[in-house]
Amino acid sequence: MAVDVGNTQTVLGLFEGDEIRGQWRLATEAQRTSDELAVVFAGLLSLNGLQLGEANAMIVSSVVPGLTRSYKHLAEDVLGVPFYLVGPDMETGLKNRYDDPAAVGADRIVNAVAAGHHYGFPAIELLRYCQGVESALGRERKGEKAPRTIDVDVLLFGEAVIDEPDLEVPHRGITRPFNLEGLADLDSDLHIPGHGRVEVLLAAADRSGIREVRALC
Repeated sequence: MAVDVGNTQTVLGLFEGDEIRGQWRLATEAQRTSDELAVVFAGLLSLNGLQLGEANAMIVSSVVPGLTRSYKHLAEDVLGVPFYLVGPDMETGLKNRYDDPAAVGADRIVNAVAAGHHYGFPAIELLRYCQGVESALGRERKGEKAPRTIDVDVLLFGEAVIDEPDLEVPHRGITRPFNLEGLADLDSDLHIPGHGRVEVLLAAADRSGIREVRALC
């Protein structure tokens, strides 16, 4: 059973594997108890000839913290099934790189996971997005070696190795010291396919020509 608790509406879905057996929508009421939720949910499921007892686990994404305890009690005490709460500590396959991971709401986490599951994140689409950012910031493409005011590129795409006319991953310049420096700031244990760990590569690199440029404003 999956429950998405929004500020005004709650969406409930009962799944069997990847197949959804039923979906219902109801108003969010922040003061509802686990017993009230059980009665309401049982009634909704019965409309489709289903029973609340068919659920063997519950996952909840909620932007209404006051209801978390009620859903936890509903799962563990009423239904006797495992309870999972979507949050910054949940393993989703996505890396939360916010300075304060808890600032990312459960709804945004779920939306990101759903988008990746349904549409994927092909590397070429990421490259096109990067190029769009460059264009929006005023970059003019005058040749590979020409000076540039902004450079947004795809250095890595997980463990993928890609050799296409429009895209090479890992980026052929990924072992340049300034790239390694930036990657080390993100994750010094990061592994670059075909090259090794960033920390090891950076230790052997000549960083004498790298200098930090601070923002002017």
